[in-house]
Parts: sequence; structure tokens; C-alpha cells
Amino acid sequence: MSQANLRNSTDEVAVVSVVLYSVQFLRFVAALLVVLHHSWHPLAYKAAFDPAAWNYAFRFGAVGVHVFFVISGFVMVWTQATRFGKADPVLFAWKRFDRIFPEYWLICFATVVTATMLNQGGLPADPISWLKSLLLFPSHSSQIIFVGWTLSYEIFFYACFAIVLAFQKNLELSLVILSVTLLLLVILGIFLDVPQNSWASVATNSLLIEFLAGSWIAWFFIRCENLPNFLPLAALLMAGTGFTLGFWLGYERLPSVISWGLPSAFLLVGVVALERTGKDRRIFSAFAVAGGASYALYLLHPAAIAWVYFIFGDVEILYTSSAIFLILASTGISIVLSIIAFKYLEPRIKMGIPKVLNRR
Repeated sequence: MSQANLRNSTDEVAVVSVVLYSVQFLRFVAALLVVLHHSWHPLAYKAAFDPAAWNYAFRFGAVGVHVFFVISGFVMVWTQATRFGKADPVLFAWKRFDRIFPEYWLICFATVVTATMLNQGGLPADPISWLKSLLLFPSHSSQIIFVGWTLSYEIFFYACFAIVLAFQKNLELSLVILSVTLLLLVILGIFLDVPQNSWASVATNSLLIEFLAGSWIAWFFIRCENLPNFLPLAALLMAGTGFTLGFWLGYERLPSVISWGLPSAFLLVGVVALERTGKDRRIFSAFAVAGGASYALYLLHPAAIAWVYFIFGDVEILYTSSAIFLILASTGISIVLSIIAFKYLEPRIKMGIPKVLNRR
């Protein structure tokens, strides 16, 4: 489908049919970075050699979260561009719910089993805490799966996006309204004493700017029919420069939205531009399954890592070769399990669209 047909089509699935394998590739890379980041955590307390340099290097894996946030904003606009002003917000919300929660709950169960069998502790203490954890309230979203806090941000952004999707037909005006609203909330958060780990802290966090960046990147690729040949290389160089500066200056020197969010945005522009200019599509398509499994990989890797270290790493790590083995084993097993979950479990746990919503 050409970009012109994409823009003019009234078919509600027009944009969805334009599969971007580059985004799937980047999803996998983002999840992999997070897995590598967390696979080092247990070693920081077991390594007999000096772990300081390793600690610093593996902290870079947290960049994967910022890449995910930019991708989320991109995907929302890319897949919904023809639905502004026509979408049913309830149906949209249900689809997002069905995408996030069934698999989250299943992997929560596996994580609870792991924590119980390995005597890890740290689980919710009472029924209300359990309920809030399972519903991803910011105050409790990390109590079962510790990366669950990021899903609270996803949910908030989806809620804001659903409102403009339902009530504003013009794509540009919708994005302007969404951007102004979220930026005002972020600015408000600078001057208010917002309770930590609350919906208010989510609503006023600068991380929301990364979702907006992804949204405008999607708009750019939808509206721009002829991309300049220099764009992929230029964007990737900007991304590489930004990540290098952030790594060199220090993780805490600048706000994360600048040191990691901005390079993540350039990275997304670079890889999508590579595909849209007709280059490397075959390479990207090889990661279609791995990219599809990225959500499972993101959620289940803490439990997988716990089991690997329980079986192989319950001793002092004397040599770097042992550390590398445990990191690679944790990462490899996490990837294999996520692909199994994606191919065989996800299709069976989706609840689908209820009849009452299908008739709306």
C-alpha cells in the first residue's frame, strides 16, 4: 500500500495492514536490553571480582524502557491514524485491556510460584495490595513483577489517547491537544508536591514526553511520502551520539527524557526510515516473531533469571567466564520461553471482543 493510499483510505485497518518489521525488531532490542540489565543484578552481590565497571555497563540496559515508551506512542498513532473521530473509546480500551492484562496475570502467577518456591518474598501483604498489583496501580505495580511499573505509564497514556481518538477527527489537531495536555501536566508536576507512586506522579512524569515523541514520529512517516535518502543514517548517527554522550556523562547527569528518551526517538526514526526507504526489510522481518514475543520477554524474564541463578549460580562467582555464562543462560532461556509464550499461550489467553462491544 502506498503512502498516498494510506492517507486517503477510509478503511479502518488501512494503517494496521502496513506492517513495520523495523518496529518489531526494535521491540526485541528494547526487551533484550532490559533482560541483559537485570541478568547482571544477582551477580553484583555474588561476584568475587570488582563489579563496578560491570555495574555501570549493564545499567545501560535500562535504556530499553525508554525505547519501549517511544515505540508505544508510535504504534498508537500508526495503527489508529484512520480512526480518529470514529473510534469507540470503550472498544479501544477493551482491546488495550485484552492486550495487557491476560498475559500479565498469567506471568504474575508464574512469578508468584517462582517467588514462593525460591523463598524470595516481597509479594503483596494483603488482599487490597494483591488487587492493586494485579490492576497495575502505580503504588503496587512492581510488587509482583518488578518491571510492572512501566505498564502503569502505558495505561495512563492509552487512557489519554482514547479520549482524543474518540472525539477529534483531525489527526494533527488530536496530537496537538494530546501533546499540550500532557506537557502541561508535566510542567504542573514540577511545581506541585506530587505523592510518589501514584496516578498523579504518573500523570506528571516527564517520561510521558517519550510517548508523545513516538506519536509525532508516526505522524511524520504517515504524512511524508518521499523520505530523504540521508534520513536513516543521520537519525542513527544522532541516536548513537546521544546514547554515547549519556553513557559518558553519567546516567544521572541529565533528565532521562533527554539522555535516553531523545536518542531513543532518533533510533526509532532511523530504523523505520531504513525500512520505509526500501532497505534492510528482509533483515528486519527475521525478527518478526522475536518482536512479537517482546511483551512476554519483558514480563517473564525476572522469573526466568531467578531460576537460572537458583540452579547454576548459588555460589560465589570467581571468574568473569562464569558471570558471562550466567548472563547468556538467563538471556537465552528468557528468549526461548517468551517465544513459546507468544506462539502457544498468547493466542489462547486472549479474551477477544465481547458481543456487546462488537455491536457498538
